[in-house]
Amino acid sequence: MKKIQRQRIDFLDTLRCIAALLVIFQHIGEKYFSSFSYFTTHYFQFGMFGVTLFFLVSGFIIPVSLQKKTSLKKFWIKRFFRLYPLYIYSIILAIIFIGLGYYTQHHELLPVQDMLLQLTMLQKLLGIPLLVNSHWTLSLEMLFYISVTLLYMLNILRYSTTLAFVVLTLALSGGIILQNGYGLLLYFSMMFVGTVFYKFTSGQIKKLPTFLISIYAIFCITIISYVNMFGKNDLSEYGARNFVPATSAWILALLIFIVFLAFRNYNYPRFLLFLGKISFSLYLAQAVFISSVPYIFNEYFTVAITLFLISTSSVITYYYIEKPFVNIGNKIVNKKYIKKQLSKTI
Repeated sequence: MKKIQRQRIDFLDTLRCIAALLVIFQHIGEKYFSSFSYFTTHYFQFGMFGVTLFFLVSGFIIPVSLQKKTSLKKFWIKRFFRLYPLYIYSIILAIIFIGLGYYTQHHELLPVQDMLLQLTMLQKLLGIPLLVNSHWTLSLEMLFYISVTLLYMLNILRYSTTLAFVVLTLALSGGIILQNGYGLLLYFSMMFVGTVFYKFTSGQIKKLPTFLISIYAIFCITIISYVNMFGKNDLSEYGARNFVPATSAWILALLIFIVFLAFRNYNYPRFLLFLGKISFSLYLAQAVFISSVPYIFNEYFTVAITLFLISTSSVITYYYIEKPFVNIGNKIVNKKYIKKQLSKTI
């Protein structure tokens, strides 16, 4: 692998690390510490910051393979083996904790139909209850995969700047007119903004269009937040519905991504890179364990136990579920590619 490609991956892995840790920080803090709950409700929403980073990273890397003439079949095979094995594991883990009576999000299993619909990853968009709260982000990820697939088939995926502008405008319009679901629309648009950043780094888009899209994204964030949240002082969801903490989280995530983009050739610490590699495992594990670990002695001991379980299980699932199945997906794709090339030569 070329050095520049390796550094680009390092830059993204570091952002994934930050995103995963801050989501964990948000969920643990809001559950156990009232002072943290007050801060995040009034000033800064760490979870929204982390999730926005995740979506920007997804937008940066997902369309790349399709832009390089990768077949849709190969794209979906790799996506399936990248996401579904670990996703199904997180569902099984939640079911086990529900059976043991430790899972505070649900005290009993969802109806069979709702459980089956969890496998689509679109349950949040279908209005189906979430078995695991953090799975809502995967619904947007899946919607993004479907969208880029359709855009690729229509041969318009390459118009990244225009697509980002259109999706941001739709988010802005929806946020102003509907005043409902504005967060999902905004998160979804961030993935298209991430694609613009990739095109900039690869030399396909110049500085001015990239700068204008960034400014427009900040404008959309501010207006959507103002219309839907300003002056409401909603104490639920730990700042996710308050103007200052939500707006600061969204805008700062965008700015931090741009800063890391500028320093993408920097050599990041290996520990951060490793956490970035296992970030998907961390993200899925945290939701289940934070909801399931009972209160033991005091807040600090409970948090320590929770972090130990999250980190240990994530390392195990990365090496025994996530990485092996990613390799299987790559082998299937490469095997089909080799067969295709051989058939051409015969």
